[in-house]
Amino acid sequence: MLTNTPTVPDERVWQELVDALTRRQFGIGAGMAAVATILSSCSSSDGSGADDDAQMRTVTTPLGTYDIPTNPKRVLAVDARTDLELAIALELPVFGYNISPVTKWDPADGSAEYLSDKPNLEQILGLAPDLIICVNADNEYWPAAKLQAIAPVLTTESKQTWRENLTRLSDWLGRTPTMDRLITDYDALITDIRTRHASAIAGKTVASLSYSPDKATIYIDSCPCRRKRERRIVNPPT
Repeated sequence: MLTNTPTVPDERVWQELVDALTRRQFGIGAGMAAVATILSSCSSSDGSGADDDAQMRTVTTPLGTYDIPTNPKRVLAVDARTDLELAIALELPVFGYNISPVTKWDPADGSAEYLSDKPNLEQILGLAPDLIICVNADNEYWPAAKLQAIAPVLTTESKQTWRENLTRLSDWLGRTPTMDRLITDYDALITDIRTRHASAIAGKTVASLSYSPDKATIYIDSCPCRRKRERRIVNPPT
């Protein structure tokens, strides 16, 4: 049987992995090949790979076509909003995330640890994820392509709705029944709210507000226009 304990390479192998990930002219194809070769030398040869937990499925994402585990054990969700919330909704075993600490309402229940704002490739490598969920970008906050050299990456899109992202992730992971249950419960909840508060919301425009105490700024995302607005508060609430 496989365990959840990550395999830690020896010092020489570790340095080779770090070098492959951080060399100046990092090429994703060459980097992935180098890391895969090094990691394969660390893998067990006791035949445990035949276990159901080791089964893979082939997916095609914006990063290409490759295999992902059908039953991942250690999932990293890079973005604390787009990635983490969807991973938890799909009942994935998330051990860590980046960008910013989650707020109290997030149902991470302490099982997912905040790692850092900008993903650190060496740190993530040492934590040995078997699947990574990351916004489809190529910068220091969302280095999706570079993370592919550590573990398979499933991407989310910052300009797509949560339903669209959830649908794609569930399709890739083969978790459509879980998504269908979530959507059914969500739609039932929204219908109930609209019914109970019909008179209060009739003819009204609903706006979603988020407040940043550090910047003394309210962020507004209103419907139906969905244009993001920013309003500076001279005397922020205490």
